Amino acid sequence: MSLTRDVSNRIKGIAIILMIMTHTFSLFGSNSGLYVIPLFNTGITIETMLGRSADICIYLFAFISGFGLFFSYSGKSAKKTLFGTAIKLLQFLLCYWLVIFSVFLPFYAAYQGDKFQFIELIKTMFGHHGFFGYGWYVYFYILLLISFPLVCKVLNINKWASVFISYVPFIGTYIVLNRFQQNIPYYDTICILLFAYSTACIGYSFSRHNFLSDINKVFKNKKWLILLVSGTIGFASQIMIFGYFGKAIIQPFSVVFIMVFLTELFSFNLPNWLDKSLKALGNNSMNMWYIHYIFFCPYIIYYIKSDQWILFSKIGIIAVIICTVLSLILAIPFTYINNKIFRRILFNNTHCLSSKLTNDSNNK
Repeated sequence: MSLTRDVSNRIKGIAIILMIMTHTFSLFGSNSGLYVIPLFNTGITIETMLGRSADICIYLFAFISGFGLFFSYSGKSAKKTLFGTAIKLLQFLLCYWLVIFSVFLPFYAAYQGDKFQFIELIKTMFGHHGFFGYGWYVYFYILLLISFPLVCKVLNINKWASVFISYVPFIGTYIVLNRFQQNIPYYDTICILLFAYSTACIGYSFSRHNFLSDINKVFKNKKWLILLVSGTIGFASQIMIFGYFGKAIIQPFSVVFIMVFLTELFSFNLPNWLDKSLKALGNNSMNMWYIHYIFFCPYIIYYIKSDQWILFSKIGIIAVIICTVLSLILAIPFTYINNKIFRRILFNNTHCLSSKLTNDSNNK
């Protein structure tokens, strides 16, 4: 069991489908005219529970981000780490800004007219409560990249200490904030940031201390047993404790079991069509995250009724499929520009400079 690049792409493909599901079921729900199925006499619908449960998508992305950061920092000098962080951050922001400036800004400026404020653009560019509703992850990723060169030094110390550090400070902060939530601006966003950062830390720890190999040893490489235990605990806790009861504190824990389950599951050979589909979704997942907001964005819906493009059937799962397919189609050009122009042309010389930094460090 290993979280390779191919496996992580498949998991990101699953994550973006779950994200579209949670937005479709949670944000639209019965108010859109979607057919819903009541969950017995509980007062909630199956769609609501599935929409909540699918919120694990955020933490799947955060875990993979943390897991990958270990390889970004491993064996590198301080100069190269800082330089690599700056380049990674700039690449990330350029990709995000391309979508914001070309798709959302024109609609927002037209919608606001004379009321348009430049400060809203600045906020949006860095993911801080501007006119882009899904920009909080941008803010999170900026914080993650800036702070993690220091945080990883603490997580490197000891295997079990890294688990403690990944959970206890963040969960403790959440418990304290929860007591005063009515007096805290942006309380929900702060809690999501806490849990996402916690999950990124545990993802890094899994990579740094090779926890996946330890899990294999505990279960004596019995794949079926790993799938059974991790799948049962992960999905049961996510669906029941968060999906039904709405207790978000469970998610940094349930995501670990779900990641183990998906990593083990995707170690098997998949049907060719499924493998290519998940990889396509995974490769375009970040741009799909940005672009699928056009189907939920009030000022875009005002002009082009984009919500009706996916809701016309009134059946939730069909709306999710249509939104996923359209988002993928719209995201592909942006991913192409990011890979072919931003990375290959704008950042082509960074590898030379990065190598020079490494050589300079080794010669000292």
